[in-house]
Formats: sequence, structure tokens, C-alpha cells
Amino acid sequence: MLKNRLTLGVRLTLIILIWAALALGILSYTLIYIHKNNADEQFAKASSRLTTLMAKEIAPALHLQDGRIVGKKVKAFIATAEEKLLRFKAYDLEGIEVYSKGESDLATDLDQRLKANLKDLAAGHPVSEENLHRSLLLLPVVLPGDEMAGYVAVAWSKHELILLNRQLVKTAALITLLVLIVASVIIIFFVNRFVTRPVTQRVLMINRGSQDIADASRELAIRTNRQSASLEETAASMEQMASIVQNNADEARHATQL
Repeated sequence: MLKNRLTLGVRLTLIILIWAALALGILSYTLIYIHKNNADEQFAKASSRLTTLMAKEIAPALHLQDGRIVGKKVKAFIATAEEKLLRFKAYDLEGIEVYSKGESDLATDLDQRLKANLKDLAAGHPVSEENLHRSLLLLPVVLPGDEMAGYVAVAWSKHELILLNRQLVKTAALITLLVLIVASVIIIFFVNRFVTRPVTQRVLMINRGSQDIADASRELAIRTNRQSASLEETAASMEQMASIVQNNADEARHATQL
């Protein structure tokens, strides 16, 4: 019922807008996905690089198991990445804590992760774990002579990355909405100019032609009715005249017989 009420221009505009919205949505999702992957990759590289630098810096102090010196060595790094760094912990070769800095609620979790991956770390293999809100890095600390000095466990916050992704989604949605609004105005103008108006003019022309044909047919029918009435009157007159002639003939015949 609603489809029958919509004009050709409105239908065409709706179809174009629906496909445009789908295309823009797919394009926006693709761009957001690509940007998000790039941002995640950059975050992972930056956090891994900074964690590696911290591990190299504290290697001699950690080898001596001097937590005070370790704290001095990482103080500048922690101050630089204070907003992103959730927890930093340094351990000796046996997995015993030497230094700790950051949120206390993550301390137990880091200890458990270190103990669970101690064999891999002792073999020189770094361990990384990711979730939605944070990134966890476990690295072996190696001295310049490739001698193991201990391990570090660092938890990095993804809060800024999450805010960046949300802002990206909002920006993409706003741009998509603005593009659809502008495109709607342009599409409506062109559809009205090149589709609706010519079709309407042709329909009106056809309607006028149909009306003229209907008027001519009506006038012809009226004339035909009038001619039919005249023919009926003529036929009636002829019948009357024939009757009169017949009567006169009968009277003449009767007079002749007398």
C-alpha cells in the first residue's frame, strides 16, 4: 500500500540513498578496521620497544638484585610513560620480586603470569598477552655478555587506544551522516530535474491527450444519439405517410367499386 503511494522520484531516491548508506557503511568499517589494526600494531611496537629499553637499562642492577638502583634506572621511563604504564615488576632468576611500581591490584596477576611462563623466559623467549584493556609483556633481562640477569613483567594500559578508536568511530559516523545529507540534497535535485519532472510532463501530456479523446468520444456519442433520434423521427414520419397513402388508396379503390 505504501509502495503504491510513493512516486517514482521518491522510490528512486530511497533506493540510491539505501545503497549509498550501505556503501559508506562498508567503506567506513573497512577504514576503521585498517586504522584500528595499524594503531594496535603501533601500540604493540612502542610498548615492546620501551619494555626492551627498560630491561636493558636495569640489567646490571637486576643482576646485583638491588631494587633501589633498579628504581633509579627506570624512574625516567616510568615518568615518561606514566599514563600508559599500569605496573612494572622486576624479578631475579628464581622469579623473586626485586622491584615493583604501579597499581597494586595487578601485582598478583603479574606474579602468576611470570611463574606460569618461567620456563619459556629462562629459555630466552619473551611472552606477551593481550586483552581488551591492557597488554602484558614478560621479557628476560640479559646482560651485555648474553648472561641472564632476571626478568621483567610490564602491564600497559590500552585506555588511550580505546578512546582513539571510539573517537574514530564517532568521526566516521558523523562524516557518513554529513555525506548522506549532502548526497540526499544532490540526489533529490537531480532526480527531480532529470527524472521526476520529465516523467510528470509526459504523464500530464498523456492525460491531456486521453481527456481530449474522451471529450471527442463523448461529443461523437451525443451526435450519434441525435442522429439516431432524427432517423427515428424520420422513420416514424415515413410510416405515417405510408399509412396515409395506404388509406387514400383504399378509399380510391372503394370509390371505384361503387
